[in-house]
Amino acid sequence: MARKNILITVLLCFACFVLCGQEQGNATLKIRRNYIIGNAGPDLIAYNINYERNILQSSKSYTNIRFGVGKWKGMQDMGTDYSITLVHLIGQKNSHLELNLGLRYRIGEREDFNTAPWMPDIFAGYRYEKPYGRLLIRVGLSIPSIVIIGIGFKF
Repeated sequence: MARKNILITVLLCFACFVLCGQEQGNATLKIRRNYIIGNAGPDLIAYNINYERNILQSSKSYTNIRFGVGKWKGMQDMGTDYSITLVHLIGQKNSHLELNLGLRYRIGEREDFNTAPWMPDIFAGYRYEKPYGRLLIRVGLSIPSIVIIGIGFKF
């Protein structure tokens, strides 16, 4: 019984220190760390919707993690893909260099056509986003979709 009381007291003290240590800052300059982004490939043959979350932030760069689901169409097959990607943004103001590295898992609709289910998700491009704004626009070169155009918002 004494151990349980000590454990509860320690946990409550720890929770109080964590809550009191949160930075309040200026509410009008709230940094939005969550993103919803829609992307489209050439001629709309590849498109997806993504949730992105900021995990690290410094004065000149951001690191995010992105989860996505989408549709694709190839020469002989089409299907659904799922992705997990590490996103790195370099830049201080509105313009950013965006570099992505991740994995994409594709499920084809035709069982008789063999596609490699795992493939890299690599992207290099330009991303326009104001530090405290809501809208973002991205364009760049990607493997496997060649050219990607995306639009999203932060919340």
